[in-house]
Amino acid sequence: MVSWIYETLAKVGYVHPLHPIIGHLPLGLIIGAFILQFYAVVLKRPTLFPTVQHCLTLALIAWLPTVLLGYADWQYRFQSQWLHPIIMKMILSGILLVFLSIIVVRRVTNPLTPGAILIICTLCLLTVTGIGFYGAELIYKNEIPRQSEQELRRKGASLYTQHCSSCHLIDSTERKIGVGLKGLMKRRNLPVSNRPATEENIRRLLKIGFDGMPSFADLKENEVDALVSFLKTL
Repeated sequence: MVSWIYETLAKVGYVHPLHPIIGHLPLGLIIGAFILQFYAVVLKRPTLFPTVQHCLTLALIAWLPTVLLGYADWQYRFQSQWLHPIIMKMILSGILLVFLSIIVVRRVTNPLTPGAILIICTLCLLTVTGIGFYGAELIYKNEIPRQSEQELRRKGASLYTQHCSSCHLIDSTERKIGVGLKGLMKRRNLPVSNRPATEENIRRLLKIGFDGMPSFADLKENEVDALVSFLKTL
């Protein structure tokens, strides 16, 4: 349902998750609100209290688009898999919504004391820290369940036959329509583009194309993984 967004962005070279783009907005506003509220309470600067309220109100407004883009990333990049870090990010996002709503709503109905607001700002800061921690768990600990290399290569071979075999040879470096791919991942540089022969550059070529090679932006992340795994065997 959301794949066309990622495919369109891939055509202009953007192949990363979407929610971090706007996710820094509520994060920055919450950090700013905590610092200002702490400063206002400790040094008795009540003129800063309205600014804190404005920061938290804007953070609450930014919460919804951030969550919607996070949901889209989850569908597209993780195939809606219920991974532990994603579950924790969802729970913490709900908790953050409660904390922000309390401050914003109470401002209108029954304002909280400066000390109470500082406590909730601290809880908001700890919550977004937890969200960031579990986001890092996904990336740096490679939490995405992966198929075995044998399964990936088998799937990659099938994808190669479907998308690449009409233009590229796999048992030669000679040209067919495009360059031969034998030993591709063992070369120092990729042919034609002359970029280093790394997985990252191959993924980029598949997403955006290069010099007559069409873009395959419609390929999902796991399909790109499979093709890269297959190319390593050539």
